[in-house]
Amino acid sequence: MAADSAPPGEVSTELRMKRLFARFVAFGYLAYFLVLASDIADSARSTSAWWLPLAVVAVFAPALGLVVAAAPERPHRLGLAVSAAAAGFLLAVATWPLAWDGREVDIDHGVWLSTIPGLPALAVAIVWPPLPTIALLATTIVGAQLVNAVLRVNPPNIFVEIPWSFSFTLLYTCAALMALRTARLLDRTRSSAEATAATASAREAQQVERARIDGLTHDWVMSALLAVGRTPDDPGVVRQAEEAIRQVEQLRSEGLSDAPFDAEAAAAHLRSAAAAVDAQLGIELEVVSASSYPAEVVRAMGAALAEALRNSLRHAGSDADRAVALRVEPRSLTAVVTDDGRGFDPAAVPPERLGVSIGIQGRMRQLPGGAAAVTSAPGVGTSVRLTWQAA
Repeated sequence: MAADSAPPGEVSTELRMKRLFARFVAFGYLAYFLVLASDIADSARSTSAWWLPLAVVAVFAPALGLVVAAAPERPHRLGLAVSAAAAGFLLAVATWPLAWDGREVDIDHGVWLSTIPGLPALAVAIVWPPLPTIALLATTIVGAQLVNAVLRVNPPNIFVEIPWSFSFTLLYTCAALMALRTARLLDRTRSSAEATAATASAREAQQVERARIDGLTHDWVMSALLAVGRTPDDPGVVRQAEEAIRQVEQLRSEGLSDAPFDAEAAAAHLRSAAAAVDAQLGIELEVVSASSYPAEVVRAMGAALAEALRNSLRHAGSDADRAVALRVEPRSLTAVVTDDGRGFDPAAVPPERLGVSIGIQGRMRQLPGGAAAVTSAPGVGTSVRLTWQAA
């Protein structure tokens, strides 16, 4: 089975769908076993004693494998479980001629194998590509219907029975294949959107950083110019002007590089990202570390912080109060955005609303060690917590 790609800590839609189908098919095997129990027992009258136990185990035991493989910690076993389901049914059909004693049976309905030829195909649809799945479906139907035609005293017309059975079960098999394909497309679309958001984050982070640099440049240059205007011949003023020029050159050459941020620079960037969205915002800042932080981390967190604030401005209500708490610690960064606005139910947000899932959570998931948690409820406000922890 191909590995399912998903952000760290999150299960992909495709894998969730596979687990659901595995449980559904396993339940189908159990239900049919209970319904067909008497027919299965009757089939012993026309076969050798060894065949019935072999057939029952081969056909129905893989359902237990599907249940086990559907467990969250064992998705890699789904491929083995569905292949066992396919092989078991084919084994039962292939060995039946060896066990048949040559007697025909006078029954009005088909033998039990001809009742469930679509179940193996539904099982393998969880993992196999469409063409092998449909080929298996055709094989199981032809084999089961041939057994049905040979065993019964008054067999149905196989040239009618086989196409009808194939077309009927094909509908369910194709529905399963399409559902899983849709899940894969959803995962790919989401990954693409998150990658696009990450690119936008880098661009937005550069704009925030450039604005910070421009602001600092303005302050230093203006300070130096004012000092020169007051006392142009003062050696201290000359040194101040030289230091301002040096600082400006350093900022412009290194400010947008990939060099790590120190604690003060990281705090300044996050504070600037928040202030760029809401200049009147109350920001609580605590720096308890002298560590350095990857530039990618600081900029992505700044972009996610800005998106969280924009969401609050759009949705919390015009009279809502909001605040930001920033904490810079050894090997970790934390930013919390809170408001006392109208709030919402995070589970009810439609998939097409990408502000939270892509703009905030998607950006943080792109970072190794990054995470975002949104806590809200109608009428009680919203809290968005962004964290990054070094590996």
